[in-house]
Amino acid sequence: MSMRVEHGFDPVCDENSRVLVLGTMPSVKSREQGFYYGHPQNRFWKVIAAAAERVNAGRENGIACLRAGCGDGDCGRDRMGCDFDNYSGREIRVPKTIEEKRALLLSAGIAVWDVLAACEIEGSDDSSIRNPEPADIGMVLRSSPRIEKIICNGNAAYKLYLKFFAEEAARHKWPEAVKLPSTSPANAAWNLARLKDAWCAEIAVSAK
Repeated sequence: MSMRVEHGFDPVCDENSRVLVLGTMPSVKSREQGFYYGHPQNRFWKVIAAAAERVNAGRENGIACLRAGCGDGDCGRDRMGCDFDNYSGREIRVPKTIEEKRALLLSAGIAVWDVLAACEIEGSDDSSIRNPEPADIGMVLRSSPRIEKIICNGNAAYKLYLKFFAEEAARHKWPEAVKLPSTSPANAAWNLARLKDAWCAEIAVSAK
């Protein structure tokens, strides 16, 4: 059954954020926890942990990528891809608590917010969204002026972003917005390895 839902919690961002990741609306599990991507089967935190490791290791070593034999620093776009879990020689730990998740995002220059502030929705089904109300994305961009790229997590977020913000983005010269494959478990066409390839390639270039 469809019900009216308010977003319920604040964006994660600070003055050092370089990339803004936008979802659609918090899932039922996320609303229960009061934080982003709370469903245990959503791959978001595994993907972000890999991207953050790549960003932070690149900062430490002065390069964008540490994959052995990678000459151009852009192996995320290589057909063979990157083994992002092992390229740095360190085991990547996926954050569990809200505090760990927030710290991971901020350490890698990644901001997180959603396109909608409220809507009618059936459970966590984006396709059921009705009467959406846009969030204040401009507020995040003003508070984090170093953001260089906007990443929409999946097609629904991207379509809603274009619907509500295309004119404002052009008027205020917001950063480029790109669509990446959804980390939702419903996106079965993309396995975890492919998601890491796509997401790490975009985040590591902008957030380093």
